[in-house]
Amino acid sequence: MAAADPKLAAALKLAKAATKDAPLLFAMVLKGTNDGVLIVSKMKISPQDIAHAKSKCGGTTVLSGRCFNEEGKLVFEMGKAPPPAMAKVLKEIITRDAEMTSTPLPRLAQDMVEQAPATPIGSPPTSQGGALPSVQPQTQEPSAALAAWQAARVQAVNAIRKVATVVAKTKDEESGKIALMLEGIVRRLVPNPASADQVADLERYLREDGIVAAAEQVPTAIGTLRIREPLLGALQQLKTR
Repeated sequence: MAAADPKLAAALKLAKAATKDAPLLFAMVLKGTNDGVLIVSKMKISPQDIAHAKSKCGGTTVLSGRCFNEEGKLVFEMGKAPPPAMAKVLKEIITRDAEMTSTPLPRLAQDMVEQAPATPIGSPPTSQGGALPSVQPQTQEPSAALAAWQAARVQAVNAIRKVATVVAKTKDEESGKIALMLEGIVRRLVPNPASADQVADLERYLREDGIVAAAEQVPTAIGTLRIREPLLGALQQLKTR
């Protein structure tokens, strides 16, 4: 028997194979404490899709974030604490609409709390011409060390997304997966590391992550990525501030 929502079923299968470094995105419209609509996608979810989901279920509460597998559970991370009914409603939606069994785990992600003002989920995924939107430096006046990190991050994110756009245009069967992995790097580069632990976590990620290392080896015909050297240099300033 086919799932009631084959698109959701296919996306959830991808989510079950996704990692925190290369997650999928989700938006959930919650109606009360018993019903709702779930959208899962590789790309950012459009306001039009969310409006359609609201119309479909009659709900008004929108929850959004990233989705990936962790020890056999489907994790739904957001920039705010999930409501108490979210896990139960998620399980019911996945069973009903995708005809799949799962153990959803909604939770707060601190790095998304910090990124939420700059990159809200649900905004259009592309700008005119099909390119991913560039990140603009924050207008707030930070310390010199934080400003150096933010400037290096902006350059790295824009370079990564430029390469991701070129990759997507190749229409290669692996292009979607590669673009998703590149966006996963962006999501790990928090704009405002506020503690020594966050700085240490960023440094460890940049030094040890295999996806970051592989990204710097993209063919020159696609682009050139220098991620680790400038970002690690900026992190050194944050460590000594």
